[in-house]
Amino acid sequence: MATEMLIVLFGIKPGVDAMRVASGQEQYEHSAFRRENEVEFIRGIELFAESIPGTLVQVTAALRVLQAG
Repeated sequence: MATEMLIVLFGIKPGVDAMRVASGQEQYEHSAFRRENEVEFIRGIELFAESIPGTLVQVTAALRVLQAG
């Protein structure tokens, strides 16, 4: 468990998960999801979360243009 926590803290979980899926490594008995599903779910969250700052910048720029207009 400590190893998994360090992987998350160092921010290398996506790479480690991809390596585990690609190598076909067996998953733990207590896992709630299959590795493939977990990677897909996490990727979806990352895509959504990474788009929020870009959306905020675009909305701010649009509001400034409308106020100046």
